[in-house]
Amino acid sequence: MQRYAFKVFYDGTKPFYGLQRQPAFRTVEGELVRAMIKSRQMSSDPSVARFSSAGRTDRFVSALGNVFAANVDVEPRPAAINSKLGDDIRVWARAKVPASFDPRREALRRHYKYFAYVAEQMDLDLMIEASKRFVGIHDFRSFAHRPSKSSSVREIFDLLLTRLGDNFICISIVGDSFLRKMIRKIVGSLIHVGSSLLEPAYIERLFDPKYPLPKRGVPAASPEGLTLWDVDYGFPFEVDRYAVVKLQTSLVKSLTMLVAKKAMLHQFRSLSEKE
Repeated sequence: MQRYAFKVFYDGTKPFYGLQRQPAFRTVEGELVRAMIKSRQMSSDPSVARFSSAGRTDRFVSALGNVFAANVDVEPRPAAINSKLGDDIRVWARAKVPASFDPRREALRRHYKYFAYVAEQMDLDLMIEASKRFVGIHDFRSFAHRPSKSSSVREIFDLLLTRLGDNFICISIVGDSFLRKMIRKIVGSLIHVGSSLLEPAYIERLFDPKYPLPKRGVPAASPEGLTLWDVDYGFPFEVDRYAVVKLQTSLVKSLTMLVAKKAMLHQFRSLSEKE
């Protein structure tokens, strides 16, 4: 029996009830386990296969390069696994790893991207200025889903805000690990700064453990815009070219639908303004 790590794409906006396996609901892990068993790539007992993931993503959050690991009975083929999956989830790369490999504990860097629509009147320059305050080692307790018994100190290696045109931005965040909802709260804070609802200097106060937490908490951006872009371990993955082509085709189809919906919205607004 050999252990392999897999890079996986999934569209969190599709009907998944989160990442973790749940008996009565369709989840990302549940679909992957089912597909690997049906394609005879893995034992029928996930605990024997030591199936595990690099990071949990909340419901509606997507991933381009989340990493899963499992002990397999045969040399795994992404095409065989994907044949048992829908277009909203795809295995596209693999790597042979040591028997002790733990995708969560051994990750060196996690890279997330948040794609957001911003109103024309928002101050993106002010958002960029505020984003620089998050880089480095800080206590992110104010940006956690709830108070943690363990340390809330984390390090962000890089945070880059990029204009994409048509009032869209991408916020790219790289760090060692993240608290639950931490990235969405960082994004929510930056959007509030751009909307003049939050002063950039206030972010520094939120890093101070002596400063009382805001009563309403730090605002969290919606999960639909967040994507786990990649997880780095310091070793390469073998990319399955056929799986990548199929994934690109699926993404183009989804993006085409989004563009069509955007055009419909623009038309509707134009009609509304004429009324």
